Amino acid sequence: MMSLKRIKKDIDIWSSLNGVDSVMFILGDGNQVRIKTIGIVYEALPSDPVVLTISAARHATLYYSDKAFTIPQGVVAQTYKIEDNMLKLSKKYASGDVLPKDMAVVLEADEGRYTFWMTEKQGERDEKNVLKGTDDNSQTTGGTIYYGFSNGKRGVGFYWRQADGGAFENGAHKAYIAYTPSSTAQAKSYLVFDTATGVRLTAFQESQMEDEPTYNLAGQRVGKDYKGIVITRGKKYLRK
Repeated sequence: MMSLKRIKKDIDIWSSLNGVDSVMFILGDGNQVRIKTIGIVYEALPSDPVVLTISAARHATLYYSDKAFTIPQGVVAQTYKIEDNMLKLSKKYASGDVLPKDMAVVLEADEGRYTFWMTEKQGERDEKNVLKGTDDNSQTTGGTIYYGFSNGKRGVGFYWRQADGGAFENGAHKAYIAYTPSSTAQAKSYLVFDTATGVRLTAFQESQMEDEPTYNLAGQRVGKDYKGIVITRGKKYLRK
């Protein structure tokens, strides 16, 4: 059998035979040689990619301490910071950007399955990011009040898992928030965000909010059963 390297030196053109069934080379002297065997050399990837399913809630979290990923098409990764006891967007990573290792993020995408391929690139870290994560089912650490990611009754966001905001067992490769407020008496039971309205939400405990005078956007006082955007203590909230 003539080797492919030897053929390559003498090739003028190559074409398929009968469309798709085989490949035939036409040599410089006009002779035809049909390839009977082709050897393929390949290099395996370092490890399997991470395939993540995002639900109809259109959000999920991701954390790996030792792996960086290229963000797939259709996915946006976001980090968050806390300012004035409010959860605020800190940085966005778009499709094609590198998600650095050891950095927890919230993912936003349409419902579906997405493949995150590992990369040797480092990416750009967000030092203001308050999101933490665990590689396995582990107890949360690093703060005095802890929030787990959930699609709760106030929408997608971070909620207490314990009645007092205490530590809980976080899931593998999931994000959580470890927070140390100035006073535990003022700690909020949830920190949520709303991508549809763009309103950045702070949230008092339920009992605190019900005791406060509440107004709609027209300045009219409303009761605790009112749904929509309300104003309490001069700040906007989304009541669902």
